[in-house]
Amino acid sequence: MSVSVELKGVTKVYDSTAGPVHAFGPVDLTIEPERFVALVGPSGCGKSTLLLMIAGLLDGTAGEIRVAGTPVRGPHTDVGMVFQNHVLVDWRTVLGNVLLQTDLRGLRRRDYVGRAHELLASVGLAEFADRHPYELSGGMQQRTSFCRTLIHDPPLILMDEPLGALDAMTREQLRADLERLWMRKRKT
Repeated sequence: MSVSVELKGVTKVYDSTAGPVHAFGPVDLTIEPERFVALVGPSGCGKSTLLLMIAGLLDGTAGEIRVAGTPVRGPHTDVGMVFQNHVLVDWRTVLGNVLLQTDLRGLRRRDYVGRAHELLASVGLAEFADRHPYELSGGMQQRTSFCRTLIHDPPLILMDEPLGALDAMTREQLRADLERLWMRKRKT
């Protein structure tokens, strides 16, 4: 399953003590279902802000965002988000971090354990399932975060520089894995 994303006149302005800071906008953009789209621009141009707005984690100043035809009015539950930093929970194991999505959503954990192990194996972390984030390299932490994003099979996946913390070989492998996933499932 895949969904559309529509932005109409979307603008973000931050308030600051020195006065308003225009982050970006207005932006008009339509992303059709099953499309793989990359936003490219210099640091500080609002790419991360826009992704947070699409996910419903940050309000815009003006305009409208729709996901699957529904206006974004708060956090989405059917969106997968990979942040620039891994955002793992230190006291949970790798497997526990991947399954965090199921716990937060009230899903039966046991129904997702097999999928979690498959995802970890697909990114070379099968033997690290019982380790904690502090026992992993930065790239391994980010791959764990990637698996956590995919565990509930979201129709929309938003990624904020997900490969930035990875070494060149791992980055290329995960990019290939991501491309394979997209070709197979055609997520937006």
